[in-house]
Amino acid sequence: MEFKRALEGRRVFSLQDLATHFGAVGRLNPRSLRVITHRAVREGILWRLCKGWYAFAGDLPDPDEVAVTVAWPAYVSMERALSLEGVLSQGIHTITIMTPRAWRSKRPFTLEYPGGARYPVEVRSLKRAPTDLFGKVAPTEIALADLFCVRGGIEGKWSYLRQLAGDIYWDEVDLEELAQRLRNHPSGRGESVLRFLGELERRGIVQIGPSLGLKTPKGRKFTPRTLQPAA
Repeated sequence: MEFKRALEGRRVFSLQDLATHFGAVGRLNPRSLRVITHRAVREGILWRLCKGWYAFAGDLPDPDEVAVTVAWPAYVSMERALSLEGVLSQGIHTITIMTPRAWRSKRPFTLEYPGGARYPVEVRSLKRAPTDLFGKVAPTEIALADLFCVRGGIEGKWSYLRQLAGDIYWDEVDLEELAQRLRNHPSGRGESVLRFLGELERRGIVQIGPSLGLKTPKGRKFTPRTLQPAA
């Protein structure tokens, strides 16, 4: 089957994408398409990434690209983004993505790769999510604002954040930008986060300067990390 011609250069695609194409040209019914797709997986032509989503076995995109494609429109943020940017000392395998599509917020999924590698994907809904970040990894300051506003302001996991704060390389953070992002965060929880960070500073848990906004790393540029297009 001419999968590549049908998909017009897409690297990640759903069974629905295939059904739309082959159904439109009248070549296959849905049942036949599922059978042929499963056969292509067994023969090593396609790789099943998660339920209903595939890629060519010889050209697997990285899991972050796949995650934002499956839950499009979305961007990678929070712990995963901080780990990718080298701002968090921990290696994070769970991919957290932000999307304005509220109905997806309770639908986590897991991506499976060769060798048994698995990447859980956590989907968080954020109204008025910045559209210019869709398909990208959030810059450090946005990832931090999302992390503290969602984990703390919405989920109430302040103890978790208190511990995680010690693993963040704060000298890599533009604090002025972070303060601005917190105050303007779509969740409306930024002010409570600023008070929380001030408390951590007073207790000596983190060293981020007398207050947010007084220290900016030299040469720091505010740019998102772009993913290779997956679709």
